[in-house]
Amino acid sequence: MRKLCKINNEWKWIKFSDEEVEDIRKKHRGHCAKIMMECIKDAKAIYESEEESNVSINEIACALFSKRADAVYGWFQNAFDDFIAEVSKRK
Repeated sequence: MRKLCKINNEWKWIKFSDEEVEDIRKKHRGHCAKIMMECIKDAKAIYESEEESNVSINEIACALFSKRADAVYGWFQNAFDDFIAEVSKRK
């Protein structure tokens, strides 16, 4: 994965190695698993508080998750931004 970025007034390609990409994906998956568990817990509470419901706990959890979780793209963007900030501080 690579991105063209402006660092210290110069355009440079930033490229993450396969290992760095997999590390970002692994962290994202862990984050999403944590968020999904919270969504399931909240969905159960919502479902149980309703006398009648036209949707399942899973549907409620998925709806909550879609609003709370970040896409993996955002995690890559943050990693690029962190790299740029770190390189800019060095000079």
